[in-house]
Amino acid sequence: MSNKIFTHSLPMRYADFPTLVDALDYAALSSAGMNFYDRRCQLEDQLEYQTLKTRAEAGAKRLLSLNLKKGERVALIAETSSGFVEAFFACQYAGLVAVPLAIPMGVGQRDSWSAKLQGLLASCQPAAIITGDEWLPLVNAATHNNPELHVLSHAWFKALPEADVALQRPVPNDIAYLQYTSGSTR
Repeated sequence: MSNKIFTHSLPMRYADFPTLVDALDYAALSSAGMNFYDRRCQLEDQLEYQTLKTRAEAGAKRLLSLNLKKGERVALIAETSSGFVEAFFACQYAGLVAVPLAIPMGVGQRDSWSAKLQGLLASCQPAAIITGDEWLPLVNAATHNNPELHVLSHAWFKALPEADVALQRPVPNDIAYLQYTSGSTR
């Protein structure tokens, strides 16, 4: 992968955006973006804000093709990836509430994570869940009793058809996301 150096060409604005969509729309006017690194600190992916905006708008229409309604929750397995960020912002553009859920970080925590995930999903009651391929078997195991829940890998999410709808911009009082835990608490 070529290592693109992002440059910030816009004036700095300090948290004066009414919504996250407004913040991304502003960032997309520049040539800046974000880098994603693997566990060995090797560059894995790069994502310009303009590309993120385009993908998030398309992703919003794909989520809406599932007949999700404004304010419904979408659980997102919170891995450090461009797929997670794209799904998070797709929720913003679709008027859905993103619910990032921490992944197990320690040795031997995968087995107990399935039970914890079941509890989190019962609490937040998402209409859909989006996850990376690495976590898909665990998510499927935790959700097998919920046939109404749309369980999507990032690839399946990107393969959904786009609904032919106009996106409704969020307003400042809309809920953007629910944060249960950063994963640091047990």
